[in-house]
Order: sequence, then C-alpha cells, then structure tokens
Amino acid sequence: MLRVAGFCMDDRPEPELCERAAILEGMGSRDAVKRGWQMLKANKGPTAALLLIDLVLEGIVVALAFGALVLIDLSEGPIQGLGHADMAPWIVAPICGALIAVVLAVLIGSVVRAFNSAMWTLAYREMIRQGDQAAAVVQPAEM
Repeated sequence: MLRVAGFCMDDRPEPELCERAAILEGMGSRDAVKRGWQMLKANKGPTAALLLIDLVLEGIVVALAFGALVLIDLSEGPIQGLGHADMAPWIVAPICGALIAVVLAVLIGSVVRAFNSAMWTLAYREMIRQGDQAAAVVQPAEM
C-alpha cells in the first residue's frame, strides 16, 4: 500500500516501520508514516542495529551475485575455448554464466528479502510490546 504511494522506496528504517504500522495496526498512509517516525524516535538503538543487519545482508547478496558472475565467466570461457579456433565459446559462455548468476542472485535475494521482512516485523511487534509494558508501568492502577 505505502510502496505504491511512494512513501517506502528507500532503505531508511522509517519506511520499514511505517509499512508494519499500516499492515499490523490497520492504519492509513499518513497515520502509518507518523507511527513509523514515533517508533523510530522511541527505538533509535534497536532500529539502527536492524538497519545495519539489513544493509550487511543486502551487501552480501550483491557480493555473491558479482562473485558468481565473475567466477562463472572466468571458468567457462577458457575451458570451453581450449582447442577451438572460433570465438563462439568465448561469447556464449559468459552469456550463460551471466544468466546462471542472475538466477542465483534472484534466489538468494528472495531468501534474504523474506528474512529481512520477518526481522522487521518481529522487531516492530517487540517494540510495540515494550511500549505497552512501559505505558502500563507509568500509569497508576485504578482503585
């Protein structure tokens, strides 16, 4: 919902939190963005740690995709090119290697994205639970 509206298109922690506010708490776009900022302000440390984990995992996916592409291109071309006078293996092998690397990157990226989504959702629920407990401690019991 919010991604379509253009609110959550970058890697800042606030969009991750506003998406969860919209979905888990059933808020509208504006209320979800306000709630996301409130959660970010109230939980700066945990949110920064989660953002760091998120960025590291995304970096690992990019590194794996690039590494797989380089390894496949370097290994297939020379092996298939030995003993051949034409250059066709040198052209076809990198294309096949690139396709294999793209498929692997999509698969690994999908798993990492699912993990990141679950991580942010669980963190959001924990932040709400801790906020509810803190509010219960502050409010005196009625008699």
